[in-house]
Amino acid sequence: MILSLPFFSPWSRLFIAAVGFLPVAALVPSLGGWVPLAWTTLCVTVPAWLLLLWYAGRNTQRLKCVALVILAGMGATLIYDGVRLTLTELGGLRDGIPNIGRMMLGDFQAPLGDVFVLSYFYRYLGDGGGLALAYFAGQRFAVRTGMIFGACVCLCLWATLAVFPIARQMLFPLTPYALMMTMVGHLVFGGILGFSLSRLISCDGSEQKAPTASVGAGEMGPSGVDRLTS
Repeated sequence: MILSLPFFSPWSRLFIAAVGFLPVAALVPSLGGWVPLAWTTLCVTVPAWLLLLWYAGRNTQRLKCVALVILAGMGATLIYDGVRLTLTELGGLRDGIPNIGRMMLGDFQAPLGDVFVLSYFYRYLGDGGGLALAYFAGQRFAVRTGMIFGACVCLCLWATLAVFPIARQMLFPLTPYALMMTMVGHLVFGGILGFSLSRLISCDGSEQKAPTASVGAGEMGPSGVDRLTS
């Protein structure tokens, strides 16, 4: 184990999960043509992530934990992409990830060279790191729970493709092969993520419990706990 799990209150875990899901969720209104992806990213996602970093930065152990989770998510995404791109090539499909950058720029005709780095930066930090934060909030790290989480995310992706025809043009078509490809990829992502966090973060340490036992009667409120965890 690299790190003992520091204390996160239920409300803070809910906040972390919401922030983690934001980059993926922001794609939905953009695909629906309701809100540009650049707007939701700059006005919602980035401020929320900065708030998360401020919260985590008040405690060194907590900041290390959040950073480790994001890195684990990016690593799991790298392995997922190895599987995804292999299956994409075998199935004669195209890589839809660069279209994320085109959505950010609002130019669906932008050449690949102009959007490749932006698209994969969003994918690895936002999607990979963000989903890792959302999974981390449940604090049940195992291959099985990770795969269940990945399958649930994939089902949400399928629903998005079914509801928005443009999503099938931007990402991939709703074919049996494409559905198999995405489910396999998400199971790999979730399994690797669950395995990684189960090895990197110990849930058995005393730091994960709210340190209220040694707090005086006048310090049992949120401010008292805040002082001990900041």
